[in-house]
Amino acid sequence: MDLKHIDEFERTAVGLVTRLIPWLAPIPSAFLVGRAAIHYLDYPMSIGVISAVIIEALGLAATSTALDIYIYNQTRRKVDPPAPLFLAIVLVLAYLFIATCLTIIVEVIPHLAVYAPVIFRSLSLAGAIILALQTMLSNRQKAISDEKAERKAERQAVRTEQRQTTNANIDRPVSNAMSINASIDNLTDKLQAGKKAKLDARLDALIEVFCKDPNIEIAEAARRIQVSRQTVYSYLSILEKAGRIKRGENGIEVLG
Repeated sequence: MDLKHIDEFERTAVGLVTRLIPWLAPIPSAFLVGRAAIHYLDYPMSIGVISAVIIEALGLAATSTALDIYIYNQTRRKVDPPAPLFLAIVLVLAYLFIATCLTIIVEVIPHLAVYAPVIFRSLSLAGAIILALQTMLSNRQKAISDEKAERKAERQAVRTEQRQTTNANIDRPVSNAMSINASIDNLTDKLQAGKKAKLDARLDALIEVFCKDPNIEIAEAARRIQVSRQTVYSYLSILEKAGRIKRGENGIEVLG
């Protein structure tokens, strides 16, 4: 085996270890949590093991969610609303608190073990919050991706139509230039009309939302019409200037 193959094997081995070690890192902590649950809480061994796995998986999920939200907030556009990073950090701290209570505090002050079951009751809430954060982040990323894809498709449609029009008229006399321009203008008008129709439909949908619930939160209104919160604020400004709504202490009043 030559030196080149040895280097490739070494890089592959290091890569595998680098990917594997993060998954093995929670094992010592899981062992301590499981031992504490069995020894101090008198849990059966199977329940103790399951509890340890759940707590460590919760910590991994909370940390991963916090990192995903941090990356999203760093790379999002200015028009996109930020994700609640603070809430994700609180979940990470909650995991550290639970693990510390079960692995250190209970062993140092054994009589506090009677309060340990209270900690387990909070696991369901923490898990539900993590799922909600992941779903919210996924929906935001999907909305941004769909909007980018829609804009790209519109630009491609314009370029394709312009290219086809130009190719069809390239051999015609120069006098036909006005016809080419007219075709392009017609296409542009169609695209603008399509955008206007889409905007009108979303404005009407937003009006319907506030008709049913004038005090609905902006985030919920944005979710119902599948746009960002910033977009909802823009739509409200448009509707207010048009005299269709009025903002007041009692929420959004639909005028007509």
